[in-house]
Amino acid sequence: MHTHSHTHTLLQQGLLYYNRRIPKALGGGLIRIKLPDSSIAETLSKRIEAAWVMGYSPDPAVILANIMKETKPLSLDKIAEDYIRIRQISPKPVLISIKMLMDVAGQKPLVDYNRADVRSFLTKSKEVGHKTTTIRRRLNSLSAVFNFAYHEYEIDRRNPFAKVWIEGEGEDSFSRVPFKLSELESIYRHSVQYGGVRSMFPILGETGCRLAEIVGLRVEDYNQEEGVIHIRENRARRLKTTGSKRSLPVGGIARDMLDRIRLEVQGEWMFPQYIKGGVCTATHTSNTLNKWLKKSYNGKTVHCFRHALRDRLRAVECPLELIDQIGGWSSIGGSGAGYGLGYIIEHKREWLAKIWL
Repeated sequence: MHTHSHTHTLLQQGLLYYNRRIPKALGGGLIRIKLPDSSIAETLSKRIEAAWVMGYSPDPAVILANIMKETKPLSLDKIAEDYIRIRQISPKPVLISIKMLMDVAGQKPLVDYNRADVRSFLTKSKEVGHKTTTIRRRLNSLSAVFNFAYHEYEIDRRNPFAKVWIEGEGEDSFSRVPFKLSELESIYRHSVQYGGVRSMFPILGETGCRLAEIVGLRVEDYNQEEGVIHIRENRARRLKTTGSKRSLPVGGIARDMLDRIRLEVQGEWMFPQYIKGGVCTATHTSNTLNKWLKKSYNGKTVHCFRHALRDRLRAVECPLELIDQIGGWSSIGGSGAGYGLGYIIEHKREWLAKIWL
């Protein structure tokens, strides 16, 4: 049964209305709109009054619709699915974060998650031994999902996963040690001998590309005649940053390996076995490669190839801005580094040729 204790509600013929005069300074008139429940009246009043203070008369129907969306029980896992589908990203990192949150806070309407749930999430993460870098990544995933939901459903709330402090953040991290040249040579010999997924090692090591950039490489992204790979977004994987889009010359063993792979593959992808359901499975590939690398090279991972390439380019005194363009790193040159077209392929080839194995 409806109640109508709020000042601006009116019960008429069994129906509840929000009934209020608009100030003459804002045009005058009368607001009368049907309410599903009197509990909404106070929120509706506050938002109308806030608009009046700003000097305009809002559409009460729009405000009411937004309030109803906020109070509608939105399923967090369903929202996460929508977010993954629209953003076309790998689902695993997001779904792991969502599952962990629901494990500690339960499945409830989106608007009911709060800062206490964030603290529970942090406590659980530390209990299971996650490093602060992992915790930060998962908080970022959750924050992105909540931001998406608030924007998509026009919910006016503060994101509980924004600006979260993690005690001791970074103190448990360790510096990645680049591969030595002797190690690179050993790894490359191994990749030539065994092939398969390990064929990626020379390509990663001699280009400095991120793993997903190589796993998601299309046949058309490799210009075999010119010896150039084009790192660009496609339907299987996004790029990490806008600066990640680039073209790179390849030479030495990396070019030999790409040529060999090109002869063997058919279809769209250079590594079709790692494109599942139209999605680049970089995380799965990383786990496979890292398992062998960590065991054979004292805990080093695929990412150490990027660190090694940067050090190798520094050693031949390659310009720092060019190093950033080769690796798709954010430039150290400030805003001016973003002007112009950057270094041409032949400039990149000139410096990379000094270090290619």
